[in-house]
Amino acid sequence: MGGSTTGERVDDLPTIRDRLARLSSSGAADARGKRGALPGAIRRLHGAGTVAGPAITASCAQGAVSAVLASFEQATAGQILVAQGSGEWAYFGELTGAEAVRIGLAAVVVDGYVRDLERLSTLELPVFARGSTPQGARPTGPGEVGVPLRIGDEEVRNGDWIVADADGVVVIPKEDLAEVISRAEAISATEAACWDRVLGGSTLLEEPYQDGTILREAIRSREDPLTAPDASATFGPGDASTGPVPEGTARIGAEELLAGLALPTQGRVFDLGTELATGMPVGPIEAFGGFRITPYRTPKCIASPGNAPGFDFSMELIQGSPHIGTHFDAPAHIQSFGRVFGGHRAADVYDDFGWRENGIHTVPPVITRGVLLDIPALLEVPRLPDLFEVTVDHVQRALEREQVEVRRGDAVLVRTGKMADYHGDGSTYFAAGPGIGVDAALWLFERGMAILGSDTSATEPFPFPDPDNTVHRAMLVERGVFLVEILCLDELADASVYEFLFVCLPLKFHGGTGSWVRPVAVL
Repeated sequence: MGGSTTGERVDDLPTIRDRLARLSSSGAADARGKRGALPGAIRRLHGAGTVAGPAITASCAQGAVSAVLASFEQATAGQILVAQGSGEWAYFGELTGAEAVRIGLAAVVVDGYVRDLERLSTLELPVFARGSTPQGARPTGPGEVGVPLRIGDEEVRNGDWIVADADGVVVIPKEDLAEVISRAEAISATEAACWDRVLGGSTLLEEPYQDGTILREAIRSREDPLTAPDASATFGPGDASTGPVPEGTARIGAEELLAGLALPTQGRVFDLGTELATGMPVGPIEAFGGFRITPYRTPKCIASPGNAPGFDFSMELIQGSPHIGTHFDAPAHIQSFGRVFGGHRAADVYDDFGWRENGIHTVPPVITRGVLLDIPALLEVPRLPDLFEVTVDHVQRALEREQVEVRRGDAVLVRTGKMADYHGDGSTYFAAGPGIGVDAALWLFERGMAILGSDTSATEPFPFPDPDNTVHRAMLVERGVFLVEILCLDELADASVYEFLFVCLPLKFHGGTGSWVRPVAVL
């Protein structure tokens, strides 16, 4: 999952390098969904234009340049050396620069310092680093070549592609290369045309952004109550949201709300939620903790039937994870490499009372257009087998079959038929499942999807084929697209209902990662 599904070859290195060199690091970052940029402190110290090539990595111990020297034994022409070393030591200089030119390296990127800039500036070798220092590292000492490097928020692996220019340095995972190049080229063409129109006299505010939003309309988000933070939520000191607005919130504005409200004509309601009950199907107890309703106050009419008062009442306590039954995932539900949506370090925004950023209390009520993708009906099977991946092709064919399209702000609900296990053998339901793949989820996102729903417990194929490259990460951590899981979609499918008003109201558990919900589809 997450690799190219276009069938485009990416093993023609000169061609790929030339295509990337005609683009920019900014375009590459945009094509990755506003990701991939190494820290801005790593800047170009020498060179011009855009350079691109596959990385060869070198992890240096503090003050030791041996890993850089060892990398020269493995490096080949066209690669970009990416070295990392801490402290104010120079990990690259004039002599290593001369060797890099002899090998034919395309560029050098140092997460650290370099020296000998006067000599380096005479070489045909672009150099990117945090700065320069005269203090050179020693040639001996520990170090590793070809290992993953964590640079800022990004990971650089051997063979990942680097794009670097005056704006900075961006890494592209090697498995995503073809897809990112295609997106970056499309973005570049669109922005070039916009550039010409604006210089020709058109206003920028009437131009569309990369996701299709007209920029004048985007201004609404400053004061639009549907995209503004919830003023009624209580925050502790230093607890106000400081990150970007999740796309699940930003994409559902007044226009999308009103369009959804205009859909019902029959007055018919489909209940998409499961029942919450003691003994209900749940995932592994060590992760989900089970569910229980415990009577807390027994009414007097039961305790003393012969002395029933005119006014009586009962009360119960409810205990359980918000991620059992039909539920809504907030962005804080998933962490990736120690980060949550908005780039926050998890350790900085989590305390004994939950998540100060991206908790379910920050999610507004969801009222928007809904679209059902009935994949079993497309494939003429009762249900999809476990681990089956719904691809871009499946999504496109399902939309064509159902004669619907995906629009900005939509809730896209993917049916796999897996709920047959939920209502049968609950343990089978949670053990494994089919689901939508990363590529297909990104394809829907690019067309405006704000909410992704599923009749499975994991949204995507489970167990995850690649835990580091999941739909959960792509949607919740990288884009802020909300997930709704364990939806009851069979009745909608049986009625061949593919477009409807979708209403889903998460409870405002302050600091929580999710909420039980009872969503409905209204015709």
